[in-house]
Amino acid sequence: MLVRLRKFRRAIDGVAAIEFAFIFPALLAMLVGVIEFTHYTTLNRRAEFANYMMADYLSRDDNDSMSDEERVTIQDIWSLVNPHAQQAYNQSSQLKYAVGLAAADFTPHDPNCRDSYACTFDANVQWTYAGSTDGSVSGSRISCNVSIVSDSTPPSSSTVPQGMSGRGSLVISHASYVYQALFADWFIPTFEKTVTSYARTRSGEVLDLEDGGSGYVECSP
Repeated sequence: MLVRLRKFRRAIDGVAAIEFAFIFPALLAMLVGVIEFTHYTTLNRRAEFANYMMADYLSRDDNDSMSDEERVTIQDIWSLVNPHAQQAYNQSSQLKYAVGLAAADFTPHDPNCRDSYACTFDANVQWTYAGSTDGSVSGSRISCNVSIVSDSTPPSSSTVPQGMSGRGSLVISHASYVYQALFADWFIPTFEKTVTSYARTRSGEVLDLEDGGSGYVECSP
C-alpha cells in the first residue's frame, strides 16, 4: 500500500489536463469578451455613421422643408447603414429603435456681436420629431430646451456642442436602439444605446417640417 501511495505522489500523468481545466474558463471568458467587444464596436460605429448620415441628408435639403418622403428616407438610411439594429427589432417585439429629429437656430447674447467665434449664443429649438418602429417615441425625443456645452461633453438629445453654435441653423439627429449582445443570455445583458449627431444647414435657414403628424412637437419661443 505504501509503495502505491509513493508512486501516486510521484506520478505526473494528467497534470496538463488539470492545469487546462483551471485555465480554460479564463481563456473562454477572454475569447467571448473579444468577440463581444468587436461586435459592440462595429454596431456602435454603424449607428453613429447612420445617425450622422441622417443629419447630413436633412442639412442638404434644397427647399428648407422636410417632407414625408424625406422622413421615410431617414428611416431607410438607419435600416440600411445599420442593419443589425433593424435585425434586433425584427427578432423581438421588445427590441426597438427610434429616431428623433429637431431643427434649431441661435440667438447671440449680445445683439451687436459680429464675431461668431467670440460671441456666446442661446440655442432655440424650433420643433422636434420622434418616430419609432413600435410607436413608442420616448427613447428618441429631442428636448425643446437644449443647452450649449463644451465640445468635450458627450453628445446628447438635450445639448449642443459649443463648436456647433453660431449664426445659421442646425439639424439634430438622435437615435436610440437596443443593443442585444451575442451572448446576452449569460454574459452581457441587453441595454439601450443612444447616438446624437449635428449638421449645419447648407442654406443657413431653419429646416421646416411639412405635416409633422403625431410625432411632431412645436417648441415654444
